[in-house]
Formats: sequence, structure tokens, C-alpha cells
Amino acid sequence: METRTVPFGHGWKWIADGFGLFRKSPLNWILLCLVLVLVFSVFSMLGIIGVLVLNLLYTVFLAGIMVGCRALEEGNRLELGVLLAGFRKNTTPLVTIGGIALVGQIVISGLMLVVGGEELIALFQASGESFQEAVSMMARMTPAVRTRIQVASLVSLGVYLPLMMAVWFAPMLVIFRGQPVLPALKASLVACLKNVLPFLLYGLVLFVLFVLAAIPFGLGLFLLVPTVFASIYRSYRDIFPG
Repeated sequence: METRTVPFGHGWKWIADGFGLFRKSPLNWILLCLVLVLVFSVFSMLGIIGVLVLNLLYTVFLAGIMVGCRALEEGNRLELGVLLAGFRKNTTPLVTIGGIALVGQIVISGLMLVVGGEELIALFQASGESFQEAVSMMARMTPAVRTRIQVASLVSLGVYLPLMMAVWFAPMLVIFRGQPVLPALKASLVACLKNVLPFLLYGLVLFVLFVLAAIPFGLGLFLLVPTVFASIYRSYRDIFPG
């Protein structure tokens, strides 16, 4: 499967092009994202079972949104029904990708806790109460404990990044090209590795935009979240030609 290595500046271009897709149907985009938030909220209310199911189905919903992006690109309307597109086609491989991502996250979390020890668990609990409490607890730890927690964080990040890269393009390769799960994951990982620099710029710009979007009571997220979804599609179109 042909993949391209694109210039560094394309990390910004994906976001700009994503905003261009948002501008084609802003109200429908916002409504679609609100429906998605409602669905996520309902699943979250079901406790741990709902959260697990939501993780399995996330890639199915994402594939549907990508179908909506393609419709906009081709001059068609963005319909709310695109959220269900992944349930009509290639549902099993899409759910499988979600399952692989879920299992990977569980393994990474377990690895992080094993390396970080009881102190890391206590730190997580403190951060759930308040950021200041977590900072205070971190300051009271011995240098050896802080070093162990830092190592745990770096190890988990080193494992999580390849997992994220493998899953990034996989739903699009399944829904648009009918790729089996493992070839899709492999192609996605290779494509991301070949384009680390533009993805670095992409991540940095999105971080800044999320901070700015959250300042006015989070109202900017109504613009940014749809743009992020559309930018994922644009990165796929840019790196996987044809």
C-alpha cells in the first residue's frame, strides 16, 4: 500500500484543511459532535461496562465521521446518519481495532502501575481530588520514588505511542479500502513513523489550540473538536494517496 512522506509543514496544513471541511457545514458538524457527546455520556453512565463498550465502539463511530468527511469533500451534505456508517460496513474489523486499542491501554496502564508502584497509585488518587494535592504529594516523595514514577511514565509513553500510531489510520483503511485488521494496523504504524515530524507539529499546534479554545468557557471547543476530526481525515488523504 503506497504511503507518502509529507513535509513538516503539512502538520499545520491538516488542521487548516480540517477547518475548511468544518466551514462547509458548521451547524451539522456541531450537531453531530453534540450527538456523539450524548452517546458517550449515556455509555459512561453505565459504569465500567459502558466505558469498555464505548472504547470498543469508538473506532466504529470514528469511521462513520470519516465517511462524513469524504461526503463533504465530494460536495455532498454532512448527514447525522454517517455516525452509523461504521455499523453498516466492516463493523467487525472496526470493533476489533477498538478491542486491540483497549487491551493495549489496559496493558500499558498495568505496566505503568507495576513500574511506578504504590506511590504512583496514590498520586493518581490525589490528582483525582485536586491538582494542588498531587503536586504537594510529589514534592514530599523521595528522589528515588520520583525517579521511579518518571521511568514508569516514560516506559508507558514509549509503548503507547506505537499503539496510537497503529490505530490512527486503521479505521480509514478498513472503511475506505477494506483492509483486514492487521495489515491496516501495520500500514498505519509505518505511515506515522514515516511522518513523525509533521505529526509532531500537528500535536504541538493542537495543544496550543486546545488551550486557547478552553479559555472562553470552553466555547472554542465547538469549533475545534469538529476541526480535529476533519484534520484526521485530511492527514489520511495526504499520506495515503488515491
